[in-house]
Amino acid sequence: MLSHVNIRISTILRAASLALISSLPCSLLAADNVMPPLNTIPSQAHLSGKFEWADLFTDNPEGEAKFYTQVLGWTSETTTRKGHTYILISNGGETIAGIVPSSAKRREDSVPRWIGFAATDDIGKAIETLNQAGGKTLAKPREVKERGKLAIAQDSQGSVFGLIQSSSGDVPDYEPAVGELAWAELFSDNPKAAADFYSKTFHYQSVADSAHADDNHLFLASGEFARAGVSSSPPWEGGKSDWLLFFCVADASATATKATQLGGTVLVSPHESKHGGQVAVIADPLGGVFGILELETANTLKSTP
Repeated sequence: MLSHVNIRISTILRAASLALISSLPCSLLAADNVMPPLNTIPSQAHLSGKFEWADLFTDNPEGEAKFYTQVLGWTSETTTRKGHTYILISNGGETIAGIVPSSAKRREDSVPRWIGFAATDDIGKAIETLNQAGGKTLAKPREVKERGKLAIAQDSQGSVFGLIQSSSGDVPDYEPAVGELAWAELFSDNPKAAADFYSKTFHYQSVADSAHADDNHLFLASGEFARAGVSSSPPWEGGKSDWLLFFCVADASATATKATQLGGTVLVSPHESKHGGQVAVIADPLGGVFGILELETANTLKSTP
């Protein structure tokens, strides 16, 4: 999706990986934690590999919540249960993400980190498969009341991702609304190996992207939908394999400007994607990196599947 990314992304993401690992296990996966179900009305959908939830790990949850609610139009609600604090992020009245207080003490490399959670109908089997494929379990599967089973893992190249086995079924496919998680892109120095790893874990079909034939971009697809993409490593020394999450916005340029006004940094300026729509990459005031995607077909409210 993106062919050139500012060198700062590599530095930030590499540092974030180290900080994240040191902060696990975290309150997100606490056995007595409670999170709302993905679907208020249970669905029968089982969409392996669909990224349907995101969590931001940070040691300044209140500050981050203030930034993101102003930039992306979200609302936040802080919940506390048996000493565990978690901030729920809502968009248009529906919970779409969370902010997790990191247990690591603040240090130079402990920057915030977004993690996307991909669906699986058997989290135990998926963990077993990814470990056999060279991955590593960072937080073992735990049952979270109302939500289902969650785990956090690292792939064979060091990228961190989450797994979710929803107790209410997966979120049905529909065009993303403004404010929702719209895309997940993996930057890798070996796209084919990365695609092979995730295909084993989530039963993806790896599909070559004809619009990016020159840089070996791949789509990870399931259920006739592209769920994520894999790009070659950004062209800088020491570039590291990692995931980048994109949220849907109504106006990429306006969102980038707003983020800058609130202390963020635009790492990649809004520009036209080869697949249509404007994309950009931003670092929040504490260094957490996320992408924004302006789609011509984006809904202002969640549509019926």
